[in-house]
Amino acid sequence: MQDLAVVIPHYNRFEFLARCVSSLLADGLDPEAILVVDNASADDSVELLGQRFPAVRCIANPDNRGFARAANQGILGTRSRYVLLLNNDTEVLPGTLKALVEFADAHRDAGAVGCRLLQSDGKPHRLPASIFSPLAWDQEHPRRVPWLVGAALLLRREALEAIGGLDETFFFYYEDLDLGLRLRRAGWRNYFNPEGRIIHHEKASTALVRPMALANLYRGRLLLVRRYHPWAYGLARLWLRLTLALSVARARTRGAEGRALVQAAGEIRAILAE
Repeated sequence: MQDLAVVIPHYNRFEFLARCVSSLLADGLDPEAILVVDNASADDSVELLGQRFPAVRCIANPDNRGFARAANQGILGTRSRYVLLLNNDTEVLPGTLKALVEFADAHRDAGAVGCRLLQSDGKPHRLPASIFSPLAWDQEHPRRVPWLVGAALLLRREALEAIGGLDETFFFYYEDLDLGLRLRRAGWRNYFNPEGRIIHHEKASTALVRPMALANLYRGRLLLVRRYHPWAYGLARLWLRLTLALSVARARTRGAEGRALVQAAGEIRAILAE
């Protein structure tokens, strides 16, 4: 599959990365077409990757540069017509790579193509989409959509070069929504192709840095509002302050997630004050 390279931004949890890489090889991908961008993992991921998958390429960053920046590093390190951007906690099911590439070839206006995302138990993922999104109602038919989830995203290199890649202002969270919107503004389309199926073991990496992840969740929301709806920026900050206060107030009943929010509350308040 010479037209395809796979870029995997990675941070810890080598056991998930190994399953991801194994699934790509099982679906017929040349190991040299896989590029892992490691964001200073502390679990010897780089060494373990070299031992178990010596033909897979790897960029080892000295620090955690976030998802968008690592993704751009990987994209620049490949030359294929298409790049499949994958979370490290995903597994590609048989036939998915071929289905995504063939769909993109058949839809010349496709800047990005997504597919079915399944939970660890094989059930469909609950998509983070509004009730107005077609995917909130129908995941059985191919269709154009406003944006796609970045956990598994086939990207046309021509489209990426036209818009300048992912926006590194987003450390992680919401860089996928921003990407989809910028592709549309540039005249490209985002498509959902149900023939592709990928398991997403959600939050496998972010669980290790949950307070930082929550802070970037709030930052990403504000960045999106400021870019696409600047008139609502003040209202968004006020609303997020209220939701933060309510969430912190009931944090004791939310276990580990609540404790992470309490730890991140100070940084989030600083973000909301910017």
